Amino acid sequence: MIGMGETSPANSQLVISRLAEFADKHAELFFLRYELTESARFVRPLTLILASVYILFAVPDWFLIRDAKLFAWILLIRLIVAFSIIVLYLVVSRGTSYRVYPWLLTVCEMLASTGFVLILVNYPAPDFRIHTFWASLLIWSFVLVPNRWLYIVFASIYTGVIFLGMAVYYLSPLNPSHFSAAIYFMTLSIGLAAVSSHRMNSYKRSTYAALQALAKLSETDGLTGLYNRSGFDRRLREEMANPTYFSRSLALIMIDLDDFKKINDRWGHQYGDTVLVALANHLKEVVPPEGTLARWGGEEFVVLLPGYDLDRASQTAEKLRKHLAEQRYPHGTGVTASIGVAVAEYGETCESLLRRADELLYLAKAAGKNRIISERTVMATELAKTP
Repeated sequence: MIGMGETSPANSQLVISRLAEFADKHAELFFLRYELTESARFVRPLTLILASVYILFAVPDWFLIRDAKLFAWILLIRLIVAFSIIVLYLVVSRGTSYRVYPWLLTVCEMLASTGFVLILVNYPAPDFRIHTFWASLLIWSFVLVPNRWLYIVFASIYTGVIFLGMAVYYLSPLNPSHFSAAIYFMTLSIGLAAVSSHRMNSYKRSTYAALQALAKLSETDGLTGLYNRSGFDRRLREEMANPTYFSRSLALIMIDLDDFKKINDRWGHQYGDTVLVALANHLKEVVPPEGTLARWGGEEFVVLLPGYDLDRASQTAEKLRKHLAEQRYPHGTGVTASIGVAVAEYGETCESLLRRADELLYLAKAAGKNRIISERTVMATELAKTP
């Protein structure tokens, strides 16, 4: 992870496939997590309402059937479907099961369709035309609940097939005109549901991609293409909020270019900007993949190194310093850097870690520039002064 170079939806080209999904699977998983988080507020209460209504329909079942054994069988079907909806509610409530949510929702929809058909065949003298309407309504309800387009189409086709199959097997003989109308009505419902859900899923992903592009723009330094201060702040807070933060090291390297103002004064700011861009690329060559590089402001850069203790971070800082000092730019210009290295302490805030790294950086400036000062360097200096 160097600058803006990590694989994430914020910086990758988000292409929507013909299945109304992101072509990049990683980006699709990010979207599903976002979608589940955003929709959980209405999906949670909706699942509880659906489960309750599905069970309450057992009341008219009893008055229509008046058969204890048959009613017990229908009630069992309703309880199974309601239980699957409750499981879906629990998954949505967790908010982290975005990989499981789409197929679990589809299973619930298929169970609801199967339960609908099983209950229907046990009803005395069911009205085929009325139940065709209910089956179509069930298909349209699938469109209202956020899910992957392919899964919505599959659940819709499944509902139409088992309903028409049930009609042929259990309700024969059927009026040919009624059955033909039912086929047309179900096909139309499935087709319209497929088109509507495809447009809806494509639109949601297009909106998400636009939001990610805006987020990237707001966190990217316009000159170097690295993270800017805002983007780095977010990355730092994410790392320090990580549950593994207290069980591993987290190092911060603060870099300030020496006497860069002289370059701007002599050759102009446009030339100085050219040097900054080239210099940022040189830094990226040395910063390890797991590190985050950002332009802190002006001629200051900062590197975040998760999992690095003070020794490893100091070694990386020395590589950065040497690599920068070896480079030459137009007009024979060379640039050196002063560097401060700090490691986060237990329970420390982001602001405190940044402040310590900045103080160490200015100690490096005061000590003669083109050098690294870490907490260990300061400690060794203090010990050397002790009589």
